Amino acid sequence: MIRHFGNITLFGGSHVAEESVVSLRRLFSNNSFDVVALELDSNRFNSLIARMDNLDVSKSYYSPSKIGFQGFLFARIASFIQSKLAFRLGVQPGVEMEEAVKFARNHNLRIALVDVPIEETLRRFSSDIPLSEKLKLLTDPLLSVFNRKNYRSFDLSTIPSEELVDEAISLIKHRYPHLFEVFIDSRNKFIASRVFEFYNSGDNVLVVLGAGHIKGVIHYLHKLRKSRSSLPSYNFSFSVSFKN
Repeated sequence: MIRHFGNITLFGGSHVAEESVVSLRRLFSNNSFDVVALELDSNRFNSLIARMDNLDVSKSYYSPSKIGFQGFLFARIASFIQSKLAFRLGVQPGVEMEEAVKFARNHNLRIALVDVPIEETLRRFSSDIPLSEKLKLLTDPLLSVFNRKNYRSFDLSTIPSEELVDEAISLIKHRYPHLFEVFIDSRNKFIASRVFEFYNSGDNVLVVLGAGHIKGVIHYLHKLRKSRSSLPSYNFSFSVSFKN
């Protein structure tokens, strides 16, 4: 899924789909970029670099004392599920981010980290999402086993279609409104505010996101362009450069 906003190209992929890597390579071969912006914060970026360089991966930011026990439990379950899916598909979780980092390293491009820190998001999971909604997260997968009426199958090795992404986002928004706000909408606003800093900068910018964020980020980019005023900033993003 590729969208354009002035000098900014947004690529929406899947964190466990090999197709994301193939599509990114095609995009790199047909375009010239100055900046690669990633849906990562500094902690997740450092963990990714450590994994790529075969170093010990520290995930101390998942400590219950920092993010709350519920946020810690959610992170562990989500990480376990993603790892199992990636293993089943024969890839590493975050394959598209890894490919983007490799390209930036090889071409000495700037990398911008444009996502809200994972600690902040998981703390909000612990504090801002009501217990009733968290219980739905636990019971809905169990109930779906017995109710196949609305069952949809799709190929996990490919980037989900725009229609499927829209359906999933709509379901989350209506079924889990607080989860939608914490994990999707508020992050879309934040990512858009960071990405908008590059608008009309003279740089060609590639933004690598999960497919579920593309429409929301584009929506807020248009609002920012119309208002020409920045959204609230938390000063969590920074850029890194690789030098030979």
